[in-house]
Amino acid sequence: MHLGSLYMIGGPLADVNGVLADHRAAVLDLVAAAERSAATWTTPRAPGKWSPSQVVEHIARGLEEAANVMSGTPSIPMPLAFVRPLLRLFFNRILKKGIFPSGFKAHTAMNPHSGSAMPAEARVRLEGALVRFDQECRRRTASGQHVVSTAFGTVPIGDFVRYCALHTRHHFEQMPGAMSESIMPTAADLAHNVSAAQARVRGGFFLGTSIVLFAIVLAGFSRSFYLRGLFGAPEIPPYLFVHGAVLTGW
Repeated sequence: MHLGSLYMIGGPLADVNGVLADHRAAVLDLVAAAERSAATWTTPRAPGKWSPSQVVEHIARGLEEAANVMSGTPSIPMPLAFVRPLLRLFFNRILKKGIFPSGFKAHTAMNPHSGSAMPAEARVRLEGALVRFDQECRRRTASGQHVVSTAFGTVPIGDFVRYCALHTRHHFEQMPGAMSESIMPTAADLAHNVSAAQARVRGGFFLGTSIVLFAIVLAGFSRSFYLRGLFGAPEIPPYLFVHGAVLTGW
């Protein structure tokens, strides 16, 4: 099936056409960057970093697992219960900022030791994964159901597709062939890059501040509230439990 034919469907699927088209554009940009990276295809961009071949393999695996999730047959198990709310916050933050954070560690199953031998092979693999993901998204949309992600819980299909597109663009920027040597960045591109960098700095500051404040609260109230059972603290009225839970959530 030709990729373009998948985006001529209307009716009840019209609402997802835009996000699917944007996601498709992100994947095809990565394909083009892979073809321009042939000279350094298996060479890591820095010590401890992925090669272009591994980057494309990572995205292909991610698309395949995303299609599994969309079809209701994920292969990666659900994380521990206490981790899931943090992952959901991570998911929502990415969608709000429109930027995938740097330094985030991939799941072991998504961490490739190698990839396709040649960019042409990677293109076939990526386009095949894209077609299946698109089809599963449309089937899920036609059923009227949200997608149940093993990592993020129940989320709208459009949000899940947007997350995948942002993830792909994040890794596109790591490709040596992400920009042709003949193409110079425009003023809009530079302004976007500056804005993105400022957003990352602000995000890191607020995240770090939140962690420090939570650590202070945990240390200060561990004996009297959080770990009171370990220290033999006297009983406290129920309203203080409510008070402590609300303030902790805040």
